[in-house]
Amino acid sequence: MKRSLPLCLASFLIVGLAAPRGWAQNGNAPSVGKIQVTYHGGPLLQNVRVVTLFWGPDWKGSSLSSYFNGFFKTLFADGRFMANLAQYSTDSYTIGNGTLAHSTTDTLAPPATVKDTAIRAEIRAQIAAGHLPQPDPNTLYFVFTPPQVVAVDRYGNNSANDFTGYHDFVPGSDGFAYAVIPYDSTLSDPRVMTVYASHELAEGVTDPEPGDTTLGWYDNNNGEIGDLPVSLFAAKQIGQTDLIDELDSANGAIYLVQKEWSLKDNAPVAFAAVPQ
Repeated sequence: MKRSLPLCLASFLIVGLAAPRGWAQNGNAPSVGKIQVTYHGGPLLQNVRVVTLFWGPDWKGSSLSSYFNGFFKTLFADGRFMANLAQYSTDSYTIGNGTLAHSTTDTLAPPATVKDTAIRAEIRAQIAAGHLPQPDPNTLYFVFTPPQVVAVDRYGNNSANDFTGYHDFVPGSDGFAYAVIPYDSTLSDPRVMTVYASHELAEGVTDPEPGDTTLGWYDNNNGEIGDLPVSLFAAKQIGQTDLIDELDSANGAIYLVQKEWSLKDNAPVAFAAVPQ
């Protein structure tokens, strides 16, 4: 099963999001049918520990890596994004807040086309070297690849034509969940990649092991909770303000966040309402 965020011309700060590539060139995307997000019995991440890995020499000394780490720190400090995901708790799993647990940079360049097997191997190598913490049931590794590198997921889809990010997992007793955020050179501002990161974070928490027998929350017709708002927007069933929200940090930084499907609200929502 494919678990990726479809490729968008996501210059949202200037011109807004365009429909994912692969839909009709006249701009008409298929309408989204009846939404039926249900729990399929798989594991969930209860208190997600985000670990970021910036792969390649381009990240050394880059302000972007600090910006993306600041995004996760601000998101968890604010708490409302994870509070919104708490509605997907089950009898066995209670979704709470998360943390940015660790970050590292590998200055060795990945290949120009980096396959999913190589991404998994890179995470394992960084763990073995002591540069990344060992995984636990709440760990979600985020791998940010550098400009001019094409990422390929395990299904053969690639970031040049098919997606802007994806998440997956490595099975086994030493397995782990991970997300991949390829650098998007089509953006007018690469900081918009926080939209992709929030999408994969939400899906990584609510469906960390997207396999046939380990699915978490999923709509058999429309995908995961992050996919639904993207598809609704591409089909012109919702507008930009229904897809993207803004998170402001105490130090003045502004982050864009994708809204995720909320069963409670029957609509895309980024942040749980603050009790009055």
